[in-house]
Amino acid sequence: MIIACFHIEPWQKKILEEKLQGHTLKIFSESLRPDNLDQAKDADILVSRARFIHLELNRETLEKLPNLKCIATMSTGFDHIDLEACKERNIAVSNVPDYGSNTVAEQTLALILAASRKIYDAIASTKAGSFDCTDVEGFDLKDKTLGVIGSGKIGLAVIKRAKAFDMNIIAFDVVHNNDAAQQIGFSYVELDELIEKSDIITLHAPYNKHTHHMLNSDNMTKLKKGVTIINTARGGLIDTYALLFLLENKTIAAAALDVIEGEKDEVSLDKQPETIQKLVQMGNVYITPHNASNTREARTRILNTTIENIEAFDKGTPKNLVTQ
Repeated sequence: MIIACFHIEPWQKKILEEKLQGHTLKIFSESLRPDNLDQAKDADILVSRARFIHLELNRETLEKLPNLKCIATMSTGFDHIDLEACKERNIAVSNVPDYGSNTVAEQTLALILAASRKIYDAIASTKAGSFDCTDVEGFDLKDKTLGVIGSGKIGLAVIKRAKAFDMNIIAFDVVHNNDAAQQIGFSYVELDELIEKSDIITLHAPYNKHTHHMLNSDNMTKLKKGVTIINTARGGLIDTYALLFLLENKTIAAAALDVIEGEKDEVSLDKQPETIQKLVQMGNVYITPHNASNTREARTRILNTTIENIEAFDKGTPKNLVTQ
């Protein structure tokens, strides 16, 4: 088979060539873009990292890939792929269901600590020559209520770690994992109740038409004053304009974000949407560049699972399918 792989680093290229011998590999260091799509026109399998894709795999794009039989996305999320068009073309779509629940959970706790203890501000102040800690007073996590939106593998990993800080945990999910709730020690509530009661809210839900703007201008009016918002999931879960307004009027004390609605990877700040430029400049906002899963261990797991997905498809026994 002809396999086209985009945004592949040298260490990944070496492993792909070792593991996928016998196939014709077309490996590119750059992201999949409109100006290089032609390079994949004869591909049977397309491999791309979702966060570095600059071309939605929609119906129009797929029509330019007439031989395509399988998309192996190097991500858990697949909202960048038109599944309906893939079904019509009988294109299999496989993902990486779990590669870093611990990895993202660790980043989440890092952001919670950075916000609660004003770590960035304290370091910046010290580097500027001041040892005055008057303006960097933080707050304890002990006995605070953490609201976790999404209790899948990542959400549960966050809850387990937060329990070590003696936090009270409430969670919202359309599917309740009651066994985990009992074993770990947390309770499920409706979304509005979570919004009203949480001192810190962290999002770990997938992004789709049902979860778009889960936190919005309507329900965010119920936020507890002084709440901290954490997002390491998908930017579109939060209405960015509502977030900006509530940060400006101090309803939200701080936001720590690894993802932002409308973000553009590998693009300088001046070319990002105006909302993102405003958020970056705010003193009570901590932003990391979609970095939650960026550890060598997690990225190795992603690559290995992607290779397994390709091998399984080649053998006629596809796995980790998000389309049937």
